[in-house]
Amino acid sequence: MLCDDVFEHYERFGDVSKVTDAFPPLGEGAGRRGGGRGRGRRSGGRAPWTNEAVWHVFERECTGGGGGVCLSQKQLRKLYKYTKVVEQGTNATIKPFSDTFKTADRFIASVRCFKWALIAPLKLKKASMKIDGQVYNVCFRDALDAIRSEVVNTQYGDLYWGPDTNDDSVPDTVLRGAWDGEMYKEQHYHVQGTMRQGTRVLVLHLYSDSTILISSGAVSAYPLRMRIVININKEVRWVMLVYIPQVESKFLETRKGHEVSAELLQRILHLFFLTCMMASHREVWVQVPGGGSVRVSPRVLLYVCDKPEERAIMCLKGSECFFPCTPCMVERDNSCTAAGAAAPSLDVDATVKSQLSNAKMSTFWGAASRRAEVEMEHSLNSVAPALAAWAGLGNGPRMLYRFPGFDRLHVRSLALSFIVALPCVSPLRPSLLCASPHLAPLGVILSCLGIGHTVDNGSSHGAAPYLHCACFLDLACTLVHTRKRKHAGDGLGHQQKSGQQSTLVPPPSCRCERPHMV
Repeated sequence: MLCDDVFEHYERFGDVSKVTDAFPPLGEGAGRRGGGRGRGRRSGGRAPWTNEAVWHVFERECTGGGGGVCLSQKQLRKLYKYTKVVEQGTNATIKPFSDTFKTADRFIASVRCFKWALIAPLKLKKASMKIDGQVYNVCFRDALDAIRSEVVNTQYGDLYWGPDTNDDSVPDTVLRGAWDGEMYKEQHYHVQGTMRQGTRVLVLHLYSDSTILISSGAVSAYPLRMRIVININKEVRWVMLVYIPQVESKFLETRKGHEVSAELLQRILHLFFLTCMMASHREVWVQVPGGGSVRVSPRVLLYVCDKPEERAIMCLKGSECFFPCTPCMVERDNSCTAAGAAAPSLDVDATVKSQLSNAKMSTFWGAASRRAEVEMEHSLNSVAPALAAWAGLGNGPRMLYRFPGFDRLHVRSLALSFIVALPCVSPLRPSLLCASPHLAPLGVILSCLGIGHTVDNGSSHGAAPYLHCACFLDLACTLVHTRKRKHAGDGLGHQQKSGQQSTLVPPPSCRCERPHMV
């Protein structure tokens, strides 16, 4: 079974046995690491942040740093001196800050305990991964623990598990939610056919943006977040699961650097999604607000990411390959023509098995050339996607190459928003993917002309008229790209990271529609 093969492949690294608590709860008698009595005295008391008179200082410390992260130790000392001077300048007989923190060291120690106490309930884990002689430290939150916490803390009445039965009698139904789409229906049928009666589908959305890096000075990382779709509250909550560290830019320019980066990403995905992927096959009980439990199977319907990150998650080549489309096998030369509409879908079993075979291949004579031949033939990397072990992605409906999508908020102009409605067979889509805001009037003109009509699910009809104006728009987009090529960035408002090549012109697209999040 494909899911078992992928699961066993990543279990052989032994990363799970290296997992420890990143922030164990503070408690009495826990020793130096746990924050015993001595640590409480050094920090200025057991919990000085519970005093409302000094709460604003701790709030300032957590939100006043660069990018709203935290203050450095040097900034904390300046804050301590400033607050003390301001407090001494008042005529108040009670000075809570000066009385609580006699020295700057006590204040800094108290701040550390405060942040520790905030983070400890999240049950964050840490692990170290050694790849090619380099050790990478990862801090993450178990996905299943995050799901249980989000579900049980949901307001009573805000959980919606979807309809009990799906009505397929009306094929042209306008899609208004995740439960109306074909992807949910296929997952729902798979759960009903393979698991015990009463098991519900717990729909998940994932989101990550590798262009937004958070740096601690020693390492740069980008967050991956998760959303519980069954929570129908108007306030959309994205839960942080992991910070994915980045490989050094100079090392990333080499072929070995790309291999290390791909292996690191997949091992991290396997690590914090481990319990969640197991629960998708075996079911798991989740407590709900108001008492009681529900047996669920977690399923991913959407992974919101950019095109380069999508190819990295699927372990497919991002550029200079024969098949640039993730869901199908359209060739690059045919991707902008009507002939690309007949391209077959990408076979999950054949592709992932080829990746597993390449990853497990030893270093015998001729192995490198054989791996290179398979990579070129299938446009893949010699690393297996860890998400293929998830139920519904690697088995059943096999939605591994169908669930990556994009967020409409990533785009910054009407022209870019307009392409969401275009089918990939349209020759406009590859050019407009990184169009400038100067091309926004094109979207207005075409929408006013009524070329094609869009429904709520992002699909469209009547794409044939686009073919007549393809050459003119391609020329306009090429001129804009040529003028803007000297600027750093990817054309979507993201800054280009150092050491990476420009991604102004994406690979051509095809007939495949992308799921998107409004």
